[in-house]
Amino acid sequence: MASQSHQSLLFLCLLVYTLTFVFCFLPPTCEADVDGERVDVTLYYETLCPYCSYFIAHDLIRLFTDQLLPIVNLKLVPWGNAALDPSGNFQCQHGQGECLLNTVEACAINVFPDVLELQYAYETAALNPPHTFVPWLLVNNQPLKEDYQNFVRYVCMAYKGPAPPKVCNKSRLETDRSREKAEAAQNVCYSEEPKNLTSLHSIKSWEEGLQ
Repeated sequence: MASQSHQSLLFLCLLVYTLTFVFCFLPPTCEADVDGERVDVTLYYETLCPYCSYFIAHDLIRLFTDQLLPIVNLKLVPWGNAALDPSGNFQCQHGQGECLLNTVEACAINVFPDVLELQYAYETAALNPPHTFVPWLLVNNQPLKEDYQNFVRYVCMAYKGPAPPKVCNKSRLETDRSREKAEAAQNVCYSEEPKNLTSLHSIKSWEEGLQ
């Protein structure tokens, strides 16, 4: 069972690295569209929320499989329901392992993970309306809330440029909408759930113990 859990975490990390590389290092997908026609997609998540992992691996991957990459600007924010205590230490919902993995994924996105994690903390806290769970997905700064799994439909509706991807065909969107509504469930990690109070100091001690 532990082995399966480790394999799932490894798969999620590799997938995030892949998404980060494609969106942040390959010029064709990272340059802003000259006409501003690309759709902004921002995902607020935390690494050990199983519903975030599932969404990234099974739904967000549609950006690749449905040929949506050329029309999207993706931003990943690995903070989720974490918090900062008055001393500036990180407190993560699923324990010290999640704090570490959030930082690892911040490192994949930026070379200054500690600074970036604080930036993610303030950015998440500034959401309006505030997030109530993760995964919390925004399309052009509009939260999809419970309808986050249906994000492809919102991306297609928001895209105003030429030659939309085939997945944006109206009949296909309606079919997807019916299927996803039938399958929809409240599979989220709520922000009001108790947090495992884990400080950054504890994480550093844990990392030192592994060396």
